[in-house]
Amino acid sequence: MLRINLDETSVCLFQGTGKGTVFFSRKRGPPGTEPVQLASTKKRRACLTHVAVVCDNPTLQPLLPQYVIGNLQTFLLREWRALLASCPDNVVLVRQKSAWVNIEVFVEIVNRLGVVLRPYLGSVQPVLLMDTCPVHLAGRVLKACFASQLWPVFVPARLTWLLQPCDTHVFLQYKAKLRAFYQASRAGTPRGNLSIFEFMGCLYKVIRQHMQGNRWASAFDQDGFGSSQSAVSVSILRHLQQEGPLVVSGSRPGPEQLGHCLPRGAKVCIANLLPCVSAGAAVPGQPVGLRLFPRRRNFAAAGALAR
Repeated sequence: MLRINLDETSVCLFQGTGKGTVFFSRKRGPPGTEPVQLASTKKRRACLTHVAVVCDNPTLQPLLPQYVIGNLQTFLLREWRALLASCPDNVVLVRQKSAWVNIEVFVEIVNRLGVVLRPYLGSVQPVLLMDTCPVHLAGRVLKACFASQLWPVFVPARLTWLLQPCDTHVFLQYKAKLRAFYQASRAGTPRGNLSIFEFMGCLYKVIRQHMQGNRWASAFDQDGFGSSQSAVSVSILRHLQQEGPLVVSGSRPGPEQLGHCLPRGAKVCIANLLPCVSAGAAVPGQPVGLRLFPRRRNFAAAGALAR
């Protein structure tokens, strides 16, 4: 079983922390003269979207695609070819009208992930953890998962901060390292400002050193996706008001249970998430606690914790 978590995060092109970057003595300096980093409103508001992908296998982690999406004003046409030529092999840059992910881009991400993992399907079964963003729940995205032999598992809405590995273990240090690399690079430039090429260099360094340089298996275990829930973090147990070990049923969740996992007002066909099968059907060799059901030789799962 290969556990994968995919999640989006917004990355601002200005990584300054405002006041306090330069040491300032309030006792000696007059009021209102505290030094700050200067940046235009446009730069403070300009953001990229990083579709981050992490897994529990450090050997496969460098192969997983990392998508960085920018709009037409951030990734300028005159710089586009040079940006494409300078990015690492596992990073894919997308230039489009909006910097946010859409269904078309997400289907491309799933397809690329399937191509990367295809040589390893004989030895591992990929399980793709995602939140319940409407883009992730789209029918075209689910079909792409099925076609790539990825088993989608959805982290319940409003609980990603507690249960999703990217949110609980990856992004906090990711943002801290990006700020550190940004400030170090900024200090080394005579103009005190970074071009898009220099900024992307900082982002690539975070991907290489943080995302590829750490082992994420314990993150999945601590969030309840593995080790038969024996390694669930104390924080999760406390929020669940659970004193003893977690016991996760291996039965198929019903529509009502799945409804609790979806966002309020979500318009999702439950049949696409958990297709009907004949009574007693099961996938041979599937792990206990993660009930997966076949649909045209592919599989889907939702609302259950993987063991």
